Amino acid sequence: MKLIKLFYLICVVTLLPLKTWAVLDLIVRGEIKVYKQATTKSKLISTLIRGDRVVISPKLYGSWRKVLVTYRGKRQGGFVQNKDIILSSIEERNHEEYNTFRTNKSISVSTNIVFELQSESDFDIVGFDAATIGSRSGYNYFLGIDYQMPVSSWGLLQFSLKKRGSELEGNAEMIPDGGRNMVEIHQNMISVGSFLKFYKDKSSFFWKGAGLEIAKVNSIGVNLTDGASLTYNGDLPTYIIGSVGMGWDYKWKENLYIIPEARASAIINASPIVLSGELILSLSWIF
Repeated sequence: MKLIKLFYLICVVTLLPLKTWAVLDLIVRGEIKVYKQATTKSKLISTLIRGDRVVISPKLYGSWRKVLVTYRGKRQGGFVQNKDIILSSIEERNHEEYNTFRTNKSISVSTNIVFELQSESDFDIVGFDAATIGSRSGYNYFLGIDYQMPVSSWGLLQFSLKKRGSELEGNAEMIPDGGRNMVEIHQNMISVGSFLKFYKDKSSFFWKGAGLEIAKVNSIGVNLTDGASLTYNGDLPTYIIGSVGMGWDYKWKENLYIIPEARASAIINASPIVLSGELILSLSWIF
């Protein structure tokens, strides 16, 4: 029995690289249980599945190896049995950066540039029965604060607080006088939302995602292009904003990431729907 165990240990050492000066990744080919200590009587803290990629120590702990996993939102070491990883592969990092952003909590400050488009609709303005405003569009920018947390081996959940703005310009027909003017509509709002980011695997820096925001409008201004100001006569709405997007986690410094992303959004309860494209640049600090 001892000879069999010795032969098995030699096979493990021979088949799996043990270069202590290189960062090693375990490429998982089947289900692998991760324990808190090097014993099956210890607490099970994670289960790796095919396609997962985790950092593995070159050191042997008897019939165990140490790996880095995410447990309860934090990175920590765990142990896997050599017999469970024999069908998996271990590769040197070869200068490839492991994406630590998606496995840690983080706080971000973001700059958002938005282009919006809305088709013709009526608008309530004091002093007029109504104003029919044609198709309108405009650019705007605003700032946001985000908090990200890992939710699984494949994704991050982002919560955001933004001071949104909207500036749309269109040709308006005033009723009853029938006059036509170029009108600018300014809306200021505060929004809260969540966005779920999906990664291909644990080493991926590219992601796709979808999210939802609730935005409460706190002021609406209406200006004519000749400088005159009008008063909006309706209720201040609350908008529901749905979005899809993609982005890249770029490691700038040890705990700092720069994240460029693009999103397509729609204010789905506006009448008519407001469509927009957003370019977002975030500076994120992981902890």
